[in-house]
Amino acid sequence: MFELTIAAMTFVCLLLSFWTGHSVYSRLAESRRSAEIVGVVRQVVGILITFTALILSLLTNSVKSSFDYMDATTRAYASQLISLDKLLRAYGPEANPMRDTLTSYVAATVASTWPGERVDNVVELSNKDNQAESGLEDKAQGEMLYSVEMRIRALEPNDRIRQLIAQDARVSIRKLLEMRWTLIESEHSSLPRPFLLLLIVWLMIIFASFGTSIKDGLLINLTVCLVAASLSSVIYLILDLDSVFNGLIAVSSAPFRDALAHLQR
Repeated sequence: MFELTIAAMTFVCLLLSFWTGHSVYSRLAESRRSAEIVGVVRQVVGILITFTALILSLLTNSVKSSFDYMDATTRAYASQLISLDKLLRAYGPEANPMRDTLTSYVAATVASTWPGERVDNVVELSNKDNQAESGLEDKAQGEMLYSVEMRIRALEPNDRIRQLIAQDARVSIRKLLEMRWTLIESEHSSLPRPFLLLLIVWLMIIFASFGTSIKDGLLINLTVCLVAASLSSVIYLILDLDSVFNGLIAVSSAPFRDALAHLQR
């Protein structure tokens, strides 16, 4: 909703800037609307247009790279959950309580991080008291993983094979906890809001200059509206990609749902 609001406000501001520029230009004296003055304005605005286009492309590439990194890390995290479960399953019946806790953790994570999606079995497996209000960064979910870690460290295998499995499980759970905090820290927005605001101001200046360079007309107004809508959609895309687990374009829950299916087998 925040992304859509900012995009709508950008669209309105661009149109207002265009019509303001056109209104101011139409009221200027004829001596101040000479070809030389208009030419200088167009050259200056041309430089601003080039710079703004460059910044827009860099921002889009930056948030897309961050989104792809989060997507890859989420898939790796889900794979690590499956690997840990297989180790616990290989250890034997003593590890079943840890596997149950791990399953509940994955179910709670799916239910809280992607609340708009309906996933089978999540409601039954997730305790409502443990459902996160802030996605992956939830204290109750963290305690679930830490309790699994403590119980793995407390294992006392009596044969060589189980000793090796327990050792691998300790390494796996430690890696899992590190990846969890990597996801949590990377989830926060990396887009400087003042910089985005400055970019919108540049676009407003450009649209105001358009109003001083062209005559009024239905086709012109329609074209300006379409261009403003296109640029507003770019702003929306940048903001939406920056919020990786929310919005229209979000990291898929499929890796976690696949992990949950493996843990329930």
